[in-house]
Amino acid sequence: MQDIEEATIVFRKSNKTVKWLAKDRLTLLQLAEKSGLTPDYGCRSGACGTCEVKLLKGEIDGILEGDNGVLICSSSPASAEVELDL
Repeated sequence: MQDIEEATIVFRKSNKTVKWLAKDRLTLLQLAEKSGLTPDYGCRSGACGTCEVKLLKGEIDGILEGDNGVLICSSSPASAEVELDL
């Protein structure tokens, strides 16, 4: 995977598109919250699975679950565009 400096994140169900910047060091969960969304979460460390969201497009650096599930509490983008079913 390639280190990226910024990415466009599309939260499909919420109809929001936001910029992620590597320098901010935000997880996808933190970015969603900063953007006004309230996704479910539990542990914020990738252990409980509560924050799992389907990855629709792109690549992430973090924990992947079966069937394109992403634990957004411990993941960040690894491609210039990421689309999540959130």
